[in-house]
Amino acid sequence: MKNILILGVFLTLINCTMISQDKVKRNEFIELHKHKGSENYEVVELFENKFEMVAPFLIDKEKKDLVIYGFQEEKLRKQNTLKTKRISNLGKITKVLDDTHRKLKDGTMRDSEYYVNWIINGDTTKHKYLDPFTNKEIDDPYGDSFKANQKDHEKQFEKFKELYAKAQYIYVYSSFYYFKIDKKWYLMRFYKMSKALGLDIEQLYPPKEDQDIRMVALQDLSPKYFIAPNERDTQLIREMEYESTEYEE
Repeated sequence: MKNILILGVFLTLINCTMISQDKVKRNEFIELHKHKGSENYEVVELFENKFEMVAPFLIDKEKKDLVIYGFQEEKLRKQNTLKTKRISNLGKITKVLDDTHRKLKDGTMRDSEYYVNWIINGDTTKHKYLDPFTNKEIDDPYGDSFKANQKDHEKQFEKFKELYAKAQYIYVYSSFYYFKIDKKWYLMRFYKMSKALGLDIEQLYPPKEDQDIRMVALQDLSPKYFIAPNERDTQLIREMEYESTEYEE
């Protein structure tokens, strides 16, 4: 079985080198995106040249595969083409979602008006956030009907504290708090409440994003070599043996 090198066409790191040019001639090497592979290695292009890929790549700790995001700028249509892909540890593209959103550490794909659980369970449904006062779906977080439920700032603050205590995951963005409780997401505004009560809500009630971590940025997986080997996080990467060299011809 061939090993597979996963290649994103946007990568420019392949043009960088730690090899002294006076020791090794650059024309002795083929840039990775131009390489045709070999007997033991296959180079796989994940997106066509017209796509740009957005870092960071994310590792799904539960399924042990890679989640990447790419987009193609569409100036004529004034609407970009967006894709999120799942890549197995052998480089196989297992799933593609023709849409993308901000990815939270628990795997939720968040948009301003809805969220998607595609990474978590393959569901592409766009779920609306819930109003904690009515338990009804919020059609428009910026609309007057949602604002009306949050005019009593004392009552709002009591509900806020209740949600904050119950939530397994809390994300803060713009003037909103997003609370995940029993796999459902609730939404509350906080800016006017904070101002009316004279409280620094963001300072007093920070986000909670460290209790349900499923997605890890790829660049964060390398073991921390400045601490003892037995104290390093080896959940996804375990160091077997390594040798440091300046260059190799």
